[in-house]
Amino acid sequence: MTEPWNAFIGFPDYTRAHPKYATVSFSGGSWVAAGDVALANLKSQVMQDVARSTDCLTTSTQFVVDLGTLRAIGGLYLEWHIISPLGRHRWTVATDSGFTDIALQTA
Repeated sequence: MTEPWNAFIGFPDYTRAHPKYATVSFSGGSWVAAGDVALANLKSQVMQDVARSTDCLTTSTQFVVDLGTLRAIGGLYLEWHIISPLGRHRWTVATDSGFTDIALQTA
């Protein structure tokens, strides 16, 4: 049985390791650079492959997903996060890398 993904972005899931979506990349924030807790683990199919920020600052725990080209997105989902019940998260979707053309921004 295949494990669920750590992050799900769109339908199909653009984060999965597939040659068709090889241009998808994660950046931004302050994340452990390499090893078993690197930000690149968000593309992993294995639930135990986590990404860990260097600290809990808002500027450190954010990330940008670059899909490489304009794509239709059918959903956004993070699995096994450790955001507290009182914590918040926000999705911002833009059509350009400078985030000047915002397509969606949640509260």
